[in-house]
Amino acid sequence: FALYLATLIAEDLQDNSLEHLPGPVLFLDYETSQLQVALRLQGLRKAFGLEGRLLPFFYRYCSQPLASEITEIQRIVAENAIEVIMVDSVGMATGGEQLTEAFVQEYFRALRSLHITSLSIDHRAKSDANNKKASRMAMSTNITRLATSGNCAQSKKMKSCI
Repeated sequence: FALYLATLIAEDLQDNSLEHLPGPVLFLDYETSQLQVALRLQGLRKAFGLEGRLLPFFYRYCSQPLASEITEIQRIVAENAIEVIMVDSVGMATGGEQLTEAFVQEYFRALRSLHITSLSIDHRAKSDANNKKASRMAMSTNITRLATSGNCAQSKKMKSCI
């Protein structure tokens, strides 16, 4: 879903009545690989009839908490006039298992220092009772201005999200 939104924003496309401003997008990837993201973007470009066009889309593989890499990310944002940053996913970007309110706050402070729109992707815990992910999500929801959630249904043939 994030790459779908990135394509809409980067190319100023309208789809499903989603309103947005156009601009370059920076995707911070804590979960997959550049190849996987490129293949997904290729499919989206084909679906939108954008084959052969370069999108104003920038990719960064990440393995350290966002706050520890923020200086380099600020440079990328400034040099490329990035308008939107997407982080997949919050768990790794906050430090993974090092869950405290301080780590979550540090993550959002680092995002705020960029002065651009951000989309932070997090995953709902399978069990909300006494679960670290559930606690992180509660902290994240309390800090953000706008939080929304979606559900995914996965079958052997395809994965769909709402």
